[in-house]
Amino acid sequence: MEGSLLLLCLVSLFAGAQSQNQIPSITTSYAQIKEDTPINEFAFQIETFDPDPVPDPLTYMITGPKAIYFNCDANTGSVTIRTPLERDDDDKGVFSIGVVVSDADYTVLKDIQIIVIDANDNQPIFENTPYNVNVEENTPLDTVLFQVYAKDVDAGLAAVVKYSIDEASPSNGLNHFAINENNGDVKLIQKLNFTSLSTFYRLKITATDGGGPVYNEPLPVQSFQLCFCRYSNRLYF
Repeated sequence: MEGSLLLLCLVSLFAGAQSQNQIPSITTSYAQIKEDTPINEFAFQIETFDPDPVPDPLTYMITGPKAIYFNCDANTGSVTIRTPLERDDDDKGVFSIGVVVSDADYTVLKDIQIIVIDANDNQPIFENTPYNVNVEENTPLDTVLFQVYAKDVDAGLAAVVKYSIDEASPSNGLNHFAINENNGDVKLIQKLNFTSLSTFYRLKITATDGGGPVYNEPLPVQSFQLCFCRYSNRLYF
């Protein structure tokens, strides 16, 4: 009888120990990843919480159509880049993937958001080129002669374009023309003279973007657009 009673106690204690295993939880809700993060580089860590006094070994997995961008270490929950990320304007660079975590008894699934941070990977490109302008000799000062426009398809600061006149031919053109760095308006700032000054000016205008989160320095457009300004001595009546 004593032996039977002891056996029942052991079985009861063992069953109680089995019931101690509690459900783990996934604490990661989102991850921010740069668009140009290289393949095989670390992307984010799946964070979990196991309420057991002695946490069970966990296994990790990611699911969903967008999971193709990543590799997940089943033992550690470390997620790396599998294929290059592409920030999609349709979803504003935000999409979801499923995260699955399992222990010996339970499996937990949670959708987390992936926020793709736009890389400064596009240069500003001038539109409506070339800019050819005829300017009257007696054009008043501060007149807007023409406007240049360069489009940058990046987002945020990387899409903010600034303009500058870097060179002029002949060089005294730098004294006659100025550009609004924000909107690309080119103004006349010094009087023209058909007889004593050049009748032809060539300006080299640069469009520079804001640099963005990846580049420390602004990224200038590489194919400069040239603006040609001519004027005549025709008088207004």
